[in-house]
Amino acid sequence: MEGEMEETYQAFLEHVAKARGRTKEEIHALGEGRVYSGTRALGVGLVDKMGGFEEACRHAMALAKVPAERFDLQTYGGGDRGFSLLKLLLGNASAGVYALCPTAWSLLGFKGGERFE
Repeated sequence: MEGEMEETYQAFLEHVAKARGRTKEEIHALGEGRVYSGTRALGVGLVDKMGGFEEACRHAMALAKVPAERFDLQTYGGGDRGFSLLKLLLGNASAGVYALCPTAWSLLGFKGGERFE
């Protein structure tokens, strides 16, 4: 399991370094398992801007060329479960918030969805 964690971390470093225009070594020096606040991550160049889940959904939909004003946020499941990175990595956790739009509904087999290219 330790080998898989290291492989995942190296892939993560490579992805972040490429996206940030830095070397893996620079990203590793910043990271090394540290948790950053959004403000601090912005200050060291690990994120482009501050925002929440809804802004991230709108940005992702804009990149997919889906009208960003056409989605709803729905929360499923209780808040008592908590989020665990370890559970997520082991496949035993799921997100509690979902962004739903007509296109997503159509992908799930519901009627009323619209296609986009």
